[in-house]
This record gives sequence, structure tokens and C-alpha cells, in this order.
Amino acid sequence: MTSCRRVTPTDTDVAARAEARWREPAQPRETRLSAGWLNDGLSETCNCGLVGVAGREIILAYPAHVIPVRSVRSTLLLAVRSTLQENGDYDAYCDAIPPAQRDLILQTVAGVWIPIEAAMVHYRALDSLLLSTEAQMRLGGATFERIRGTLLGTMLRFANDAGVTPWTLLPQLQRFWNRAFDGGGLQVVKVGPKEALGCCIQAEMSDSPYFRNALRGLLTAAVGLFCKKAYIQELSGMRERGSATFKVQWA
Repeated sequence: MTSCRRVTPTDTDVAARAEARWREPAQPRETRLSAGWLNDGLSETCNCGLVGVAGREIILAYPAHVIPVRSVRSTLLLAVRSTLQENGDYDAYCDAIPPAQRDLILQTVAGVWIPIEAAMVHYRALDSLLLSTEAQMRLGGATFERIRGTLLGTMLRFANDAGVTPWTLLPQLQRFWNRAFDGGGLQVVKVGPKEALGCCIQAEMSDSPYFRNALRGLLTAAVGLFCKKAYIQELSGMRERGSATFKVQWA
């Protein structure tokens, strides 16, 4: 295992705030979605990228109240770090973490909620590696392989059953999302027999290019369990802060 230099955190405001919230996520700030988001979320005014598909079937609607993501499950960070150690990028990742927060990030244990401030340090460090889109997607796919039992649970048992398709998985994505993120909302819209559009909102991690590409890789691996081949494309043209939209297709 590649070692990494660690520096004791200084008493900066950022490190202090993150450490104080390490095991106690902040009180939720609920966002009540308007009727336009919930019922007409496919109109030309939709600001999450689901444009021009009015009248299509919403197979997963946004929750009525969406809390901005405030914590991320440490399992996600640990899975990525394990892959970085294997592919030789771990030292560069460590060096990209500000010294004041290095111990806070690197001494994370499994099974805890990490405040979004600390998680964003992790994602910005990954952005700074300037990995190719393909490499970032591979990291996302490798992360899924490490944690798929945690995310999908018993649904894995049905992946190879006759008649099971991605349409079995996609309506459950909010439930799986909630196992990894405390906050945020998802919507999935059926636009064809083997095509859907999905959007996440109120997710600060989505402002990280690494996160969006890794999520593409993770979705490719997850959807691929329920079909012969999955194709995930980000629709970046309509992206606003804290959101991401993907086209999901399969064969």
C-alpha cells in the first residue's frame, strides 16, 4: 500500500467546522419544490436539463421536499482511495488535500457520514489530478464494484432473472442514493423503450467534474447489471450549479 504524508490539522475555521460536524450532520434545510418542478418538470423551463420531453412518463419523481446534500457516506471515499492506491495516483491525491484538512480526510473510517464541506475537499482533490474522462469513469465503475452490495442490497439477486431490465432499477434510484448521500433529489423520465433521462438536484458534489464522470461510470456499471450493455451520457449544456443530468440508454 502506498504511504501518504500526513500533517496535523491546524486550527482553521474550515477544519474546525468540518470536524465539529463529522458525526452530527447539520439540521436539514428543506426546499419545497414548486408544482413546476414536480408536475411540469419536463417543460421548457426545467432548469435541470430535462427539456423538450413534456408528456413523457416520470418513473421516479423528485421528493416533495429536497434537502441540499449535507453529508456523504464515508464508504464512497474509502472505495475511491483504495482504487487510487492500486493505480498509483494516491500520493498525488494526498498532496492535493490542504494540510489543515488532510488528517480529517485521510483518517476517515467506514460507515460514518462525512459533512459536505469535507467531502468537497475530497472531490476537489480528485479534480486537481486532471484525469481523463475515461479514467474518472473507470474510477466510478471500480467504486461501484467495491460497494454495490451496500448500494443495491437484495436487488443484486434479481439482476439476472428473466424479465428484469433497467426499468426495474431506475425507479429505485432515490432509495439507493439515500444510502450514499444525506440530501439531494432525483428524477427519472422514460423517453423511449430503452432510454431514460435522469437528473439530480441540490447536490453540491455535482459541481465537481470528477464526480459527474465518476457517477457516469458508476451508473454504467449499475445499469449494466440489468442489460447487455449500458451507455450513460452527461447532458452538460443545461447544467446548473448543484445539478447534473444524464441520458441513460441500453441494449
